[in-house]
Amino acid sequence: MRYVILLMTLAIALAGLTACNQEASVQLDSNLQTAEPTIEAAVEGVQPTLEAAVEAAKPTVEAAVEAAKPTVKAAIEGAGTSVASGVQTAQPTLEAAAGKLEAIAALKIVRWQWTGTVMADGSEMAPADPTQYSLDFQLSGEVSIQADCNSAVGNYDIDEGAMTIALGPATLAECGEESLGSDFVAQLGTVEAFEYDDATLMLTLADGSTMSFAARKDM
Repeated sequence: MRYVILLMTLAIALAGLTACNQEASVQLDSNLQTAEPTIEAAVEGVQPTLEAAVEAAKPTVEAAVEAAKPTVKAAIEGAGTSVASGVQTAQPTLEAAAGKLEAIAALKIVRWQWTGTVMADGSEMAPADPTQYSLDFQLSGEVSIQADCNSAVGNYDIDEGAMTIALGPATLAECGEESLGSDFVAQLGTVEAFEYDDATLMLTLADGSTMSFAARKDM
């Protein structure tokens, strides 16, 4: 009997809560419907103010844009002038680099065989066998030297018509009394300038002597 009374009490309480919820929902819907015209009226009332503010701001924005145009134009023109100036400044350097690469590539194509040297005093020196005296220029800046029965390596640098050869290690075999190997290597160490075409290479030495080489293309 006690449990029956308890269950009945709970049922009555739930029924009361449901009724309260339904009443609150109805009241909320009613409040929203009541407030809707007020909200719409508030939005409509603000809209003219916003439109007026936008219209009022237009002249200020347009004036700011017009005022900024000369500054932007000047900045663009200034940047263009800087770029053009940079290109003109760099052009000689680029042309010199291109000329250097062209000369290195031309020297690298063939093996240059020594045909003789005209000394500063007018005397001449020439090897009996030019094939035993040669230069092989590499794109890396190295040069391989054959000096009769000996060989050597070095590094070369060119700048327009100027050339220097820094001699490196060399073998020191005895090639015979008629060998010009030592003279050949010594002359290469004093090179100051060069001229070349497809068939000949001329190296000017510090004392004014001139070494002559012929291109060997049948390697």
